[in-house]
Amino acid sequence: MTDQDSAHAFPAGALWHSSLSEHKTRQSEHIVHAALTVAGDVGTTALSMSAIAEAAGISRQTLYKYFADVEAVLKAAAERVGRMDEHFVEIVTSESDSFRQLEIFVNIMLEAAREGHPSSAMMEAALPLHARRALEAHAGRVEELVIEIMRRGRGDGSFRSDLEPDIDGRIVYRTVVGSQDLASRAGNDLPRLISHTVSAVRRMVV
Repeated sequence: MTDQDSAHAFPAGALWHSSLSEHKTRQSEHIVHAALTVAGDVGTTALSMSAIAEAAGISRQTLYKYFADVEAVLKAAAERVGRMDEHFVEIVTSESDSFRQLEIFVNIMLEAAREGHPSSAMMEAALPLHARRALEAHAGRVEELVIEIMRRGRGDGSFRSDLEPDIDGRIVYRTVVGSQDLASRAGNDLPRLISHTVSAVRRMVV
């Protein structure tokens, strides 16, 4: 093999390290997704390295190359859920109509739960303290988003004038979070559950 052939046979150093890093990132994301899927089925407290490895389609030995224990996987999962929450806020705020924003909030929260993606609020209760702190700001931001929507809707006349956004916003937020457990088991009935939840929220604010 000539030097030129050799150059084409293997990536250059920087490219090789970049490719390896991307592979590790993809594999880590795959493992975290598998862990969230299992958590959606059995809850975060029942997670085990064996269950995560099986869901990810890898051996326990391979799993331990990426994460030392379940707690480490949960911390990475918490960070991922936090990123999802930030993206979720962007989607909701892209709408200008206050009730449409609440409607999107309900849809995304319940659809995510059906797909096995627990929200920040759902994960916080089961996470160890140091991992829980990684979610607190994100969960608070989503709750504050609902309160902001309530303030805006009351201000522009879309919602009842007697609403108290700081209180009613938190009630709406917790109502939807509470419906996520139902959504995780809804299957084909999810559209009906979403419709009823949206109607319930409408009765609370209009």
